Amino acid sequence: MGTRLRSKGVKAVLFIIGIFMLGFSLMCASNLSSNTDCVLEKSYVDTDIFKGEIEREFNDIFLLNFEYKNYTQKTVDEKINLNEFKNRQQSRDWNVKNSQEQITNNYSYDISQAEREGNKDKLSRLIDERNKKLEEVKKENYISDEQIKKELVDASDQYYKSVKERVEAIKDVKYYIKNRQKGEVYTNLSQDVKIEEYIKDIALYTMKFPRDITDGQRYRYLNDTVIRHNLEAYFIVPKQYAGYSSLHSAIKTFDYIRERLISDLEIGICTLILGLIIMTFTLKGSKEENGLFTGWIFKLYIKIPIEIRALILLGAVTVTGAVMLGISQSNLIYCNYGSVKCIFYLVICTACMWFLILNARGILRLLGKKEELLSQLKRSIMYAFIYKTIKKLFSTFKMKLVNKSLKRKIIYIIIGALSCIPAMLINFAAGKNNGFEIAVFFGLYTLAFIFILTFYIIKKILYLNKIIYGTEEIVGGNLNYNIEEKGKGTLSKLAFNINNISSGLKSSLTNEMKSERLKSELITNVSHDLKTPLTSIISYVDLLKNKDLSKEEMEGYIEVLDRKAQRLKVLIEDLFEASKVASGAVELALEKVDVVSLLRQAMGEYDEKIKNSSLIFRVNIPTHNVFVNLDGKKTWRVFENLISNILKYSQPSTRVYIDLFEEDTKVMIVMKNISAYEMDFNVDEIFERFKRGDKSRNTEGSGLGLAIAKSIVELQGGRLNIEIDGDLFKVLIEFNK
Repeated sequence: MGTRLRSKGVKAVLFIIGIFMLGFSLMCASNLSSNTDCVLEKSYVDTDIFKGEIEREFNDIFLLNFEYKNYTQKTVDEKINLNEFKNRQQSRDWNVKNSQEQITNNYSYDISQAEREGNKDKLSRLIDERNKKLEEVKKENYISDEQIKKELVDASDQYYKSVKERVEAIKDVKYYIKNRQKGEVYTNLSQDVKIEEYIKDIALYTMKFPRDITDGQRYRYLNDTVIRHNLEAYFIVPKQYAGYSSLHSAIKTFDYIRERLISDLEIGICTLILGLIIMTFTLKGSKEENGLFTGWIFKLYIKIPIEIRALILLGAVTVTGAVMLGISQSNLIYCNYGSVKCIFYLVICTACMWFLILNARGILRLLGKKEELLSQLKRSIMYAFIYKTIKKLFSTFKMKLVNKSLKRKIIYIIIGALSCIPAMLINFAAGKNNGFEIAVFFGLYTLAFIFILTFYIIKKILYLNKIIYGTEEIVGGNLNYNIEEKGKGTLSKLAFNINNISSGLKSSLTNEMKSERLKSELITNVSHDLKTPLTSIISYVDLLKNKDLSKEEMEGYIEVLDRKAQRLKVLIEDLFEASKVASGAVELALEKVDVVSLLRQAMGEYDEKIKNSSLIFRVNIPTHNVFVNLDGKKTWRVFENLISNILKYSQPSTRVYIDLFEEDTKVMIVMKNISAYEMDFNVDEIFERFKRGDKSRNTEGSGLGLAIAKSIVELQGGRLNIEIDGDLFKVLIEFNK
């Protein structure tokens, strides 16, 4: 017994040592993964980072001494790029033209309308207004050629300045570039330096161009430029540098990291080999011997469903990758092995390795014991789902299906799925002679696909059966029957639509009843409003039949008949307009409309009546244009109705306020007047057709104006509201910009 315990204790210690060795090798691999350049390259000057810096510095030197040579002595035309200048001109002209076309389009409708009406004053005013705006737009968007040149020169000067500053900042690397043809030298060394001697005495590392390029695209541009311009270029890293040098610091850091990584690589390989040997020894043995450090954990672990264990394993691999990434980004390479940081990451890496080994051991054990694997699969979530689905399927056959064809379809699907089994066996047998592994792979894939497809189809057919049953209930008159809605698929949407049939029918019935009620009210109200002018017409026609009437009396009667007939015409036109608006038969011609001009036009139509009335109008309208996407004719009708109501129903000798202003994304029109009669009605009632504020109905109104106006505004996405405060009648119109 004592010997066995000592054997278990030794194996436990060896297991811990082995797992820590594997964890250390993982930590070393993480360090190596983020610094591979330090192992692959012998020196910092051989890295892509340094080569990229050299190419950037050469590009700046070449620009300063060739492209920008004698730049400060160049004229304005020499500094600018002609193609860029022409592009800026074209862009300027296009902006002006586009803005002017937009203004012309905005006025085209009003000008055409004025021409059709023969209103010369209006036509002249609109043309002058349009031409004035065209000139304003041209002034605002036009940029002179001189200004464009100045902007291009400023940008060129700024770029020249930045290039010059970058070249002057080159300190760590010494450069010497000679133009072989002209003999000119460009260098940050003294002009009389002998470059060969300087390289021999001072240089730690030297790059000379032109030369044969053998490392891909690196230095390709630099080398080609040197050859093309007949240059000779040297880039030198000095052995010593006065003061701090970021380049020398980078070289020292690179050398340190390279030595550390080589050391980590050597130690990591050794610990990996030793760790694998130790783990192989400790995990080898009987179940009782292994139970000390893995068996009891494994017993608990295998109780978890196999799918969840697979997800946990995937998560463990992900965590291991994240740990390796964290190590590579944590500058762990600068820490000693005995530091707290190294020990912390070592423990994490060891835990990851232990968990991965535990899962690997579990997988190997399950593959080696088919009975245990079968038991695990039976306890899986997928197996439970399949079992329940099949059980539900067979219980469904015991019930009466609404549609017998569904039962046949389910049977056909099951037979088709089962018939795939012999087909796959034939496929496996045929694959023995040629590509057996491929046949097995595709056979298993086909089998899995068939099972998934079969259960999916069965599930959908069962759900469709419920929907069909629900439709029969609804067709039978049970409008309260509710079909169960599952998921978000097409069948679920079908169930949702069917469930809403009852509410849709109720809503349709309610709308129909409301329509009938409105028709009844329409007949009652319209008969009342048409009765007075029609009665007057009949009466005066009877009077005209008297042959003893004088000419003056006949002309008076005819004038009254004309006035009553016009009144009747207005009522009928308003009735048709209200009918079209209420039915949604109105077609809107939306366009960019200046609300300010539209409101001024509406007031202009009533200018004579306003002057002849005793009302005092206070109008606050912006002088600039306010554009909104509206139907100009319909919106003009809204303003006309509201101004007409003000003139009809306002208390004489009172003030009328009309304001138009903008708010963020809204345009507001507010009209306020004092009523000539007591407003003892509900605000909502005034919008109903044939409703009037004067219940005596003695005015000339049809009772349709506000209803038409509100409908037109709402059809265009706006709002029209009324507020009443005593005798103050306030209309608020709101349009979206």
